[in-house]
Amino acid sequence: MTRACVLCAGVLAGLGGGAGEARADEFAWTRSEALVERSYRVRVVLEPAQATLTVRRTVYNGGERPDQATFYLDLPPEAVAVGLRTLGSAHGQPQWFGGELLEAETAAARYQELTGIGGYYPKDPALLSWRSLGRLALQVFPCMAQQQKVVEYTLAMPTHYRDGAYRVELPPLGSGELRAELTVEAAPGAGRVEVVAERLQRLPGTPAVVTWPADGGALDLALVPAHPPLLGGALGSLAASEAHGLTRVRFEAAPRLSEAPRGAHVVVVLDASRSIPEHEAAAALAAARGWLLHMPDARVEVLRFDREVRPTYGGFVPVARALADLAQAPVARRNGSAVDLALAAATERLAAVTGPKRIVLFTDALTRAAVGPARLQATLGAGALLHVVDVHEAAEASLARYDEHDYGELAAATGGVAWVAGAAAGAPDAALAPFEELARPVRLHEFSIATEGDDPTLSAPSELAEGQGVEHLSTAPHPQAWVAARGLLWNEPVRVRLDADPKESRRSAALVFGASAHANLSEDEMMVLALAGGAVSPVTSYLAIEPGVRPSTEGLDHGRLGSRRARPPQVRMGATMVSGREPAFDPETYLRYAVDSVWLGCGGFFGRTARVALETTLDEVVDVTDVSAIDATAEELRCLRAGVWELALPDRFRAEHATFDVST
Repeated sequence: MTRACVLCAGVLAGLGGGAGEARADEFAWTRSEALVERSYRVRVVLEPAQATLTVRRTVYNGGERPDQATFYLDLPPEAVAVGLRTLGSAHGQPQWFGGELLEAETAAARYQELTGIGGYYPKDPALLSWRSLGRLALQVFPCMAQQQKVVEYTLAMPTHYRDGAYRVELPPLGSGELRAELTVEAAPGAGRVEVVAERLQRLPGTPAVVTWPADGGALDLALVPAHPPLLGGALGSLAASEAHGLTRVRFEAAPRLSEAPRGAHVVVVLDASRSIPEHEAAAALAAARGWLLHMPDARVEVLRFDREVRPTYGGFVPVARALADLAQAPVARRNGSAVDLALAAATERLAAVTGPKRIVLFTDALTRAAVGPARLQATLGAGALLHVVDVHEAAEASLARYDEHDYGELAAATGGVAWVAGAAAGAPDAALAPFEELARPVRLHEFSIATEGDDPTLSAPSELAEGQGVEHLSTAPHPQAWVAARGLLWNEPVRVRLDADPKESRRSAALVFGASAHANLSEDEMMVLALAGGAVSPVTSYLAIEPGVRPSTEGLDHGRLGSRRARPPQVRMGATMVSGREPAFDPETYLRYAVDSVWLGCGGFFGRTARVALETTLDEVVDVTDVSAIDATAEELRCLRAGVWELALPDRFRAEHATFDVST
């Protein structure tokens, strides 16, 4: 504790009235218990940077002598005092007398002098001083006999941006049995006030009158901004010394970063190949439904593909029909992954329509070697935005950006994104909320912050969701003159640069004394910031003085008063294990016997050999590149090719891509 605070505490320690050290808002008298508090009113004004609380306290002295009122103020979290005034009179009219922010020791000494006996022209003071973080003392003298005395102080609290609003939490305010009367309003043009889980009583054009929760809980006050930018914020910056500077920065994403396109034509492209397990194919249906739920007036076509493309409708239908069909669609899987044909078919259908166009491709990207991103790029027409989604079964729905996907660059070239997702088959609509991000951007990806100088304490999350904010307060050696932030809406860059704002800098200088960060500062540094912000601090106090109204002999005798995601391994149900080691398996031997069986069914016989070249991904046949046989007819070769396409390979085929040349 500084010497100034020791003196201040010493003055308070001798006061009567039973005021204790309990962490609560308390009221104490000095001479007589006839001095009581009559009224406690708080006016809250919300703005993006802070909440300003104007607190008016009224006491009544029913005793026979002037008395001193002392308030022990337990401030709301993070609050600081930035003003003080007392109500007196001048020329027979009521007049407010404002306080002056002074060095704490000077203010305490002057208060003691002004409240003592002597001096023909007395001056009547009020002192607002620091006791500890979040704990202040307010002393007012004199409270004249049989009269009221009114004093007012101003508190500032930082707002915190979350869920699309600037919020502040107020614990119950009161003194003894007297609960504060509270009104809440927005600063002009700032937005709309909301009080969470609380009723508002308001006449048109007046502040909201708020009733405190009956259970004694806190009030969650919110300011919904009127015209928020896509990405905004503010920077406060001030040098306290060569060793320390104050930087307080905040960034906020708009409550809604975007809207889903209206009147869009969309194509759902579903990979129905065998490399996708049945439960994951069902999960993809749920993810597709989750997307379409957020495209309420779109027209929809659904394409399924394996080695062929199978349209569901042959045209575009309303979303409601597609949602109903996807909820009941059977999961039928076959060999082949002709994703190139599927994207070409989607492009062809969209070429005939106007307005917003979307393709969402649900696939594991396991296909034949001839199909690469360059080939797929050639299938996409201009104007259609493509998302690519790799879906896995999960108890809870999720959607995460995955730029390292094999088709990540393909999607980005259209303005879309590659994703990895989790979903549960048959999930109810309410559980599919994450898939709204396929309909519209709901967060800034690759979010980062850059500064003029190197501040190692300033960091940011990698993503910033709409309606959420980032805050930072530091006392690093060099205050920042500017801070910039950037991110991606899907693949559209969003940037903002904040230059230090004088008003925000003054606010920040005050608000640092509502946080533990001020403990890093020396007394001289605290003095610089406290004077800049006009705040009560360990080294500053407010002293308000009005012309005396007491007899010169009525004073206090102070001497006597007391990175790249690997595809998760497939969980398979294999053969019964006799020992602790899996039996050896040779894929080529298996295929030789399988092709031989197909060839026999097509008319082959011993001594009449056949040859087949094929590609696989995991346990799926993705291409049959060549078939031949001695003296075979065209019909026999067609039969052989079709039979190989229908092979159901065991799950012990585990290579993501392999080629085989098999002869019977």
